[in-house]
Amino acid sequence: MKIATLKPTVWLLLALLTAPVLSALASSDDKAYNLKLEGTVSQFNTSTKTFVLGGYTIRVNAQTRYEYSDSQPMSSNLFWSTNRNGSRVEVKANRSGNLVTAVKIELKSRR
Repeated sequence: MKIATLKPTVWLLLALLTAPVLSALASSDDKAYNLKLEGTVSQFNTSTKTFVLGGYTIRVNAQTRYEYSDSQPMSSNLFWSTNRNGSRVEVKANRSGNLVTAVKIELKSRR
C-alpha cells in the first residue's frame, strides 16, 4: 500500500493516534511543574545548593535537570561549581507552600 493512496479517514486516524505521543515527546517537562520564573540569580549558595530568584528561594533535588540556553545538558556539578550570582536563568519548579524545588534550570546567560 502506498502512502499517497491512504483514504482521508485513515490519515485522520493516524493523526489522532500520534498527536498525543508527539506532543508528550516535544514537551516532556511542560506539565511537570507549577511555577515558571526567569530572572537574575542572587544569594547563590553552593553549600546548601540554593539561590534566590524572583523572591523565591530555589532548591534542587536529584531529579533537577540543568541546561544551557541552547538546550544542551549541563551537569549539576558544573552548575554549582561557579558562582552564578548575576546570571540569568529560567527555572521551572514545583511550589508547595513556601518550598520551591526546581524541576529544570536553564542558564540563559553567564554574568
